[in-house]
Amino acid sequence: MSLKTKLISSISAFVLVLALLVVGVFALPQANVPLRGTINFQATSVYAEITGTISGQEGGQETLPKLEFSHNQTPDTSGWAKGDLVFDPTASPIQIQIAINVKNLSERSLFVKVDDLIGAVTNLTKSVMVGAEDKEGAYVEVLPRESVDYVISLSPTDEGESVTGEYNYLITLIDESETQDIVIQANPNMETLGSVASNAEIFNIGDTVELTATTKSGSDFLAWATSLTPNTMEILSTSATYSFELTMDSPRTYYALFNQTTSTSQTGEDPAYTFYNEAKLASVTSASTSLSGALEIPSVVTSGENSYKVYSIGNDAFQRCSNLTSITIPEGVTSIGDNAFDGCSGLTSISLPSTLTSIGQHAFDDCSSLTSITIPEGVTSIGNRAFSDCSGLEAFYGTGNSYYTIDDNRALIVDGGETLLAYAPGNTKTSYLIPKGVTSIGNSAFYRCSSLTEIIIPERVTSIGDFAFYRCSSLASVTIPEGVTSIGYQTFFYCSNLTKITIPEGVTSIDNFAFYGCSSLTEITINGNISSLGSSAFSACTSITKLTLGAGVTSIPSNLFTDDNLANLNEIVVEEGSTLSAALPTYGKWVKDGGSETVKSFTGEGTYTRTDIQ
Repeated sequence: MSLKTKLISSISAFVLVLALLVVGVFALPQANVPLRGTINFQATSVYAEITGTISGQEGGQETLPKLEFSHNQTPDTSGWAKGDLVFDPTASPIQIQIAINVKNLSERSLFVKVDDLIGAVTNLTKSVMVGAEDKEGAYVEVLPRESVDYVISLSPTDEGESVTGEYNYLITLIDESETQDIVIQANPNMETLGSVASNAEIFNIGDTVELTATTKSGSDFLAWATSLTPNTMEILSTSATYSFELTMDSPRTYYALFNQTTSTSQTGEDPAYTFYNEAKLASVTSASTSLSGALEIPSVVTSGENSYKVYSIGNDAFQRCSNLTSITIPEGVTSIGDNAFDGCSGLTSISLPSTLTSIGQHAFDDCSSLTSITIPEGVTSIGNRAFSDCSGLEAFYGTGNSYYTIDDNRALIVDGGETLLAYAPGNTKTSYLIPKGVTSIGNSAFYRCSSLTEIIIPERVTSIGDFAFYRCSSLASVTIPEGVTSIGYQTFFYCSNLTKITIPEGVTSIDNFAFYGCSSLTEITINGNISSLGSSAFSACTSITKLTLGAGVTSIPSNLFTDDNLANLNEIVVEEGSTLSAALPTYGKWVKDGGSETVKSFTGEGTYTRTDIQ
């Protein structure tokens, strides 16, 4: 069926700017929140009304100004920028709720969506709902002479912290004509290699389209594309299942690119490529370590009489190419493999394409000359230690998406703001406050961040990964939150400036070499029962002379005082209320509470000191 859908109304946009200043309990008693906006009006068949309320203030609710637009006249917007809202910041929680009622005045169906353009807002959460469903960015059908309500809720994330910046929304209207039908065809490039299916045959604007590719024996699925010709091919996804919302600008034909398991590799060229002959795709396979200077990878390469679209950078492709100074990766490349640029110590700049969706493990490990990197909006997967040992990396840049955010250009945070994946190791600031939404610190997150002296971890953090603070040699202060249950492999390895550490009650396991080489560590406190203690967890901690065991400690690991752990202890304090019964270290002679009789085991609360050393 041919496309007859016609866009007869233009986009009507409005920008809603909220500048919020939230002050704490001890600040000024009130704050003014100005509401401002501009309207780009063109004739439509829609009437829209915006109202809003603020809750959490004393004295009730305030009403926001109206926004009206219709098909026959321009609305009066003279009062739009003059509406002010006043709330009491000491009343909590504070929440702003905006209702957008869109009425269809025409005799045809309309499709309406509200897109969140975000803007420069900090410390603010939001949601866009239609009824009970989250419909942000999705078209909703409005039948003739009927209406639909959007509800937008804005809330400060942390009580007492300021909220400032622009928060923008765009309303898009599509007026349907004779038909709403759009036909989607999803065709494999060779029927003998695989088959395709979709969740429907006919779609309307705003529908979610799901395409599925299934391989046949002896073939691999490589990508979904818009064309079979490399020069015009746009790579859409490398996942066998591809979902997207259909818009007026969406392509009408989709190709599943399959390839036989055999391929041809280029030889004698630098870099070399692997060619997937049936799919007409190419991957950068390897490069000589002598490759030097600036390199621009072409978007299409040729082999013999055939052309191939470059769509990936393979594992280890440019590993240890230390003489490369810059590299440009073309549009169409969707993935960078594991170790792809590992050891490219001379690389000062890299241009990543907007089509990139994944970055592999150790991809830029030891790229010590990189000072900044921009990790594009489409990226949805970043491997462990992707930027480790990038000692010159001072900043991350990017606009962000649902997968990652960037905190103060210093930290890359993924999983909807919950996992701190990487801190820029070359940043020279000495203190860092991890955002309060973070619940997990990833493997190698602060690997060799040698300038940091203090890291403040929020209480919501429950997981700290392996190598998380590996060789943070200036780190003197860190507090492990109560919710953490384990300390990973080499987590604080050679944090040689760390002086004191408290293991919270919830921690039940400490992995191998967790605090190995913390040579300035003088005192350690354990508040819970550790059932698993890795080998050499506290080895080479030559300055630890005092151990405090909390009142809730009823058992200690059998190897706490072995494997050269805590070998220089001269004082052990067991806090009041403890019923601990366990053997004291055998490498010394101990007395309790200053007595004269040597004791060999803990008998509850008290202070145990060594008499065989001064």
